[in-house]
Amino acid sequence: MKFVFPFLLSKYKKDNSNKIKSRSRQEITDYLVHASSETENDILLRLNTSIKGLSNNEAEKKLIEYGTNEIKSEKRPHWIIRLIKLIANPLIALLVFIIFVSIFTHDYRTAGVIGAMILLSVFVEFFQENQA
Repeated sequence: MKFVFPFLLSKYKKDNSNKIKSRSRQEITDYLVHASSETENDILLRLNTSIKGLSNNEAEKKLIEYGTNEIKSEKRPHWIIRLIKLIANPLIALLVFIIFVSIFTHDYRTAGVIGAMILLSVFVEFFQENQA
């Protein structure tokens, strides 16, 4: 039985229609059992390479086919957007509602304490997230 999976532990595979389908655990297990019993020469033949590695031409072809081996970094949203996302939190909304109720009932001390809790919470979370 010969296995020809391009990526050893890839969880997904493409079928003939080029759609990605999930590999079953059994397929992966069978492949790993088979791969562990292969000789060095069998592996080199299957992967179409040599003990010396890829030639320059093969490396260029792989670079064109698969791209560079780099992690793509996402551009972080503007700090105002991140701050708004922190404030748009159900708990913060509930605390703001409690502040309005406290002000309406003339309990300014409670409103001030809850407001300070909100500011401190948002401030700490924003700077912790900003450093990550």
